[in-house]
Amino acid sequence: MSRHNSSTKTNKMKKYVLGLFAVVVAISLSAFTNKSEKKTTKLTDYYWYVVDYSSNPSGEVPAGATPVFGGVKKTQAFAQANDGCEDIDQLHCLRGFISQPGLPTTSFDESTPMPEQ
Repeated sequence: MSRHNSSTKTNKMKKYVLGLFAVVVAISLSAFTNKSEKKTTKLTDYYWYVVDYSSNPSGEVPAGATPVFGGVKKTQAFAQANDGCEDIDQLHCLRGFISQPGLPTTSFDESTPMPEQ
């Protein structure tokens, strides 16, 4: 009987060691997995029009105005960096729209980026 008991103990020991090995492997693999990449939000591009409050206090984009940057949509950051605004007292020089608006317009809707102050 001692032979049977030692065989049973050996089998139990093998199962224990195998289980422990599986846990160690699982922990090791999870420790070296890559972090998931952060989701980045895509910046919205707009059609930009010149706004001149000195000659047009309402800030209206006049009828017949053509979009700046050759009519190519650009982000707000790009537009602010390249607006050519010389009047530093003016609130902003450009107004952006997701789609080309009917002109003239003074509208600020949910798709129009508000000027940073």
